[in-house]
Amino acid sequence: MRACGLARLGISLLLFLAMAQVGYGQNNRVYGSRDVISAAGNVQNRPNAYTDPLTDYSRIISPLLGSAWQSVRFPVGQEPLPKSPVYIKFTPPAALLDLLGTTTLSKTNTNLAGNVGTSLSNGTLLGLLGTLTANEPVEFEFFISGDNVEFDGLKLEHGGLGLGKQADYYYLFYIAPPDVPDVTLCEGEGGFVEVSNHKPGYSYRLYDAQTGGYQIGSDITSDTVTIESHWETMDGVEEYWLEAWEDNKYRSARWPIVIRRNKITNNEIQSGDQTICEGGTPQKLIADLNFDVDLLQWQRKTSGDWEDIVGAGGSPFVGTYKDYQPPPLFETTMFRRVATGTQSGVACSSYSNEVTVTVNPLPVLTILSNAAICEGETVAILPYSVTNGGNQYKLTWDDGTPGSFVNVSGWPGPALSGDDINVAIPVSAEPGTYTGKISVRNSATGCEGEEKSFSIQIFPKPGKPHLTISDVIN
Repeated sequence: MRACGLARLGISLLLFLAMAQVGYGQNNRVYGSRDVISAAGNVQNRPNAYTDPLTDYSRIISPLLGSAWQSVRFPVGQEPLPKSPVYIKFTPPAALLDLLGTTTLSKTNTNLAGNVGTSLSNGTLLGLLGTLTANEPVEFEFFISGDNVEFDGLKLEHGGLGLGKQADYYYLFYIAPPDVPDVTLCEGEGGFVEVSNHKPGYSYRLYDAQTGGYQIGSDITSDTVTIESHWETMDGVEEYWLEAWEDNKYRSARWPIVIRRNKITNNEIQSGDQTICEGGTPQKLIADLNFDVDLLQWQRKTSGDWEDIVGAGGSPFVGTYKDYQPPPLFETTMFRRVATGTQSGVACSSYSNEVTVTVNPLPVLTILSNAAICEGETVAILPYSVTNGGNQYKLTWDDGTPGSFVNVSGWPGPALSGDDINVAIPVSAEPGTYTGKISVRNSATGCEGEEKSFSIQIFPKPGKPHLTISDVIN
């Protein structure tokens, strides 16, 4: 019943055995340094509650009726945060009845006679009885998660029926929260922040909430907090909360780490992938218009690393850098655009989607030998070889060739088969040498290779006179 009551109030009470403590001014503890006492009653040796040595104490002696109290306060300008746990060491009264009825712990702030937040007394403090021994000092954490009020001290009040009831006040302190800056990172990048007030013996725990919530990762034992690249932010800003621990025993209030991520938008290439033939010129790459960045730079890659394209980068206010016209290409090439902008003093780059221009190779024809036939023959054979998928051809006779020699033109041209190209020769063709050009095409890619020259020599029939120009002259 009592444990459930404590849980409903959100009260965290951690008891510690009395032990030797470090002195004032060491580590990241902030001790109470002044006090105010009640008008009624008697507080003996009151400075002992806020000065060295920590083994000394003040004694609060209650009057016959009513109560007496001492409020130990923190230094001006070093008040705890509203969510700071505070640690008090005191000796409870000898009589159980005194603790049940007349001992109260309360936060105070400026108006020292009044209390702020939730006080602990009576049945609430009864939850401590299982570990308390009368007249022996105890130290415990005073923290109520539901409280969110400013305070500058903790008041120990004691009273009840009978003269001379007493409680001892040793000290009051809290752990200073970790001092960490906000951080601005680029989207998708990790980083770190350093705890500037780190001291030996301190570790840290990172949470997703100011109170409660879930711890992120394991305890941090150095002064460096790693920010993971995959931590998401909403609208570019996210808060995480860092808690300091002294010797895994005393904790601080959680301090926010504000993470801002610079996100550069409107950096997409609208043009899709393309396929061209070797040596062809791709279509212009059209990209988003973005004036919110400092620099646009186009990059290319065929294999290995990306490289800047010379002459294709600069201020977005120069329209030529918004889009990019690739030159003729001879191998498959990828393109992207890098947009760089500075926000909150941090320069970040955003990479656009990648566009691939696939370059299909040209088929290459090799005519292995020219042809020679006799007059009256109607077919000349040209042996050949071809690479890169050439499977169609066209043939064009050179200028000056008689009109009876017919071109084989237009696509789709005749299919290549076997190892020879059969060239039709007019039956009326006169003896002589005739030349032309043949090119091949890959019907799957539509790529046409370079034209190759050929010649066909026609010899006169045996026994037939064959006049040459020299014969006519002579």
